[in-house]
Amino acid sequence: AVVSTQSTGEQLTEAQLNKLFSKINDVKVVDWLAYPKYSVPDSVPNFEMAPGLYYVNAIESAASAIEMSCIGSKNVALLAYQYLEKVDNVDSGKVCRDVRNFREEL
Repeated sequence: AVVSTQSTGEQLTEAQLNKLFSKINDVKVVDWLAYPKYSVPDSVPNFEMAPGLYYVNAIESAASAIEMSCIGSKNVALLAYQYLEKVDNVDSGKVCRDVRNFREEL
């Protein structure tokens, strides 16, 4: 048996399913509300709530998805690095290399 999950904005038609699969025994549709309709706010909350205190999901008020959570996490990680290292500007490439070197040293 093969089980497949398809994430789409709309339910797939029988014709679309037949293009994807050569044999279909059963189709179960679950509406996860994975594609909510948002209105874009006039502004996005700050990632930095107070010195050294960060809101990882600040960007989710503009768009919600796992990709946005990754972007928010990277931004907060860079802000925390900037705060802890007391630097004005952060080169994300350098931070990634520093972290990689630190892990190799462990």
